[in-house]
Amino acid sequence: MVGEWISPPMDTDTSSPFTYTSNANILVDTSVVDPASIRIDGQVAADNFWDALVIRPSGQTGVSHAAGSFGAGYGGLTPFSFTSGLGFQPGSNSVAFQVRNEGTQQIPLDPMGLYATFALTATCRVAPPPAPVPVDASWALAGLSALLAGLGALRQRRRKAG
Repeated sequence: MVGEWISPPMDTDTSSPFTYTSNANILVDTSVVDPASIRIDGQVAADNFWDALVIRPSGQTGVSHAAGSFGAGYGGLTPFSFTSGLGFQPGSNSVAFQVRNEGTQQIPLDPMGLYATFALTATCRVAPPPAPVPVDASWALAGLSALLAGLGALRQRRRKAG
């Protein structure tokens, strides 16, 4: 489980409606897990609203895929669960949260943020089996063994003759 309070930098003006996407550094590499098996379960609290769970392929900025739309407030933790349609792309993907502030306080630093705890589970891809030994390899091994035996016998003969 991961638990973290995220919010925009302190000098961000949040006095008017404002959407912030976290820079959570949670990477999922689909070369080692099956993207169709990824499941994310957790709890969230947001000030003011949690808009989306964002899946972003490596090297992209902005929101590439947002799962769900939520109005969870900060009165308590709200459970969530995603089991399909998360939009993971081949390669590395990051998981982030998008939170929205209503900006109703008309002050430059109207508080906003999100607290989330979650677990991400997936089925690991099976490593490919080792390459099979070619059928001709046994003949080559037998030939090499015979050659070495012949060289050993020749060497022994030379010792006896000398």
